[in-house]
Amino acid sequence: MNLSDINWTDVSIKGNHFSSAINLKFLDTLQNCGLEQMVTFLTRLDNTLDIFLSNRPSLVNRCTPIPGLSDHDAVFVVTPAVAKRGKPVKRKIYLWKKADENKMKSEFIEFKKQFLNNYDSSSLIEDMWNSINCTSNPKRFWGFINSKNKDSTGVAPLKAGDGLTDPTTKASILNNQFSSVFNSNEPVNNIKSMGSETHPAMNCINISEAGVNKLIQSLQIHKATGADGIPARLLRFLGADLAPVLTVFFQASINQGVIPKEWKRANVVPIFKKGAQNKPENYRPVSLTSITCKMLEHIITSNIMRHVEGQRMLTDAQHGFRKQRSCETQLIVTIQDLAKSIDDKRQSDVILLDFSKAFDKVPHTRLMSKLHHYGIRGSLHSWIADFLRDQPQTIILENGKSDPAPVLSGVPQGSVLDAACTEFPKQPDTQNKRRDMRQKVLAESESPTSPDSSEDDDDSEMKQQTGPAVTNFPQVITQPQV
Repeated sequence: MNLSDINWTDVSIKGNHFSSAINLKFLDTLQNCGLEQMVTFLTRLDNTLDIFLSNRPSLVNRCTPIPGLSDHDAVFVVTPAVAKRGKPVKRKIYLWKKADENKMKSEFIEFKKQFLNNYDSSSLIEDMWNSINCTSNPKRFWGFINSKNKDSTGVAPLKAGDGLTDPTTKASILNNQFSSVFNSNEPVNNIKSMGSETHPAMNCINISEAGVNKLIQSLQIHKATGADGIPARLLRFLGADLAPVLTVFFQASINQGVIPKEWKRANVVPIFKKGAQNKPENYRPVSLTSITCKMLEHIITSNIMRHVEGQRMLTDAQHGFRKQRSCETQLIVTIQDLAKSIDDKRQSDVILLDFSKAFDKVPHTRLMSKLHHYGIRGSLHSWIADFLRDQPQTIILENGKSDPAPVLSGVPQGSVLDAACTEFPKQPDTQNKRRDMRQKVLAESESPTSPDSSEDDDDSEMKQQTGPAVTNFPQVITQPQV
């Protein structure tokens, strides 16, 4: 049955049997799902009480009323479509309860001895990673764990071309949408100079076995697995035996400024944001990268932020992606500023900014230039450059996937390094300029009324409360929406 207040001829609300909120909610739901009402004729007296919805009207050959048993007509529909039950989407999960943990432990202890004897921080990164990931013998890690299949869910049908899309086509549509926001890289000559290198170089990163073991133990065992196929649960299970292996490998990767090619691959999962679910632009990408890569990213990010905080490069008004800072602390400062303005009977103007696709549009060349200016140099600078270079992304959706597409700009959403790479000052001495601007505005707002003014006292008081001067406005905090 349908809401009788809706006139389907022009999709408008003309009655008042139900609240307008209910009617609008129903229409919005149909629009978000990409559904169209096929019954546009009266089915009972002066009302259309029946609905027949379709997201492909071209499949409806005929939709007409036929006499019913009462004054309520029936709806007769002719369509060549045949209802089919889709095959369950399968994915592999491991039955850890049935794993032979003793054999896994003994196998890895033997592997650890061989690895530490054969490799050091000067060994080739690809050779070391292939040994860790067991690409030549994948059964080493997985031979003692049984697996089974499990159903999964996907994305709603997307509007493209003539209508419905299969999983592979949907993945390609989303990949094209995500790739369309990238900026092409720019020549170095086009990048404006940031002045002399006044910031000292960041200290070298020395990785300790205890620190790596702490990272391993803090992993969430249900964390999504990246393209390398190594789950967090296995890393945590191996724990202390794995820590010395990864310590040597991580240190070699940083010293050489190189990462394994497999770390560059990302399985991208589309996450619905808002609006119509059948529109590709209403999804955002989240990259599922290697968990071991994220562990090293965490180490690098911590050291970068320690360098940035120690050199006081970030304005005190920046609350995003900082320790002991959050949306709550930013709101506390803002509310305090607004409350003080109200107490002082002064005007406050608030400007809210949001950078569209902030993570995706950062040009790599410009980013690397900025990192170098703020002291991220040497092998760490090379590591970040290699991390961003030649990254392919593949959309994984239901039982289909897209062709790999190059990531031309930005930092992958879902990586740990994104915050450290996108929250640097926008230009040199930004903090001082903002502080000077704030002090200037406050000084101007507190200046006495001009002696040439002809207003009487009442008019002057009114002008002070509602005039155009900006007084005591809170710092504008710009944070990309993730």
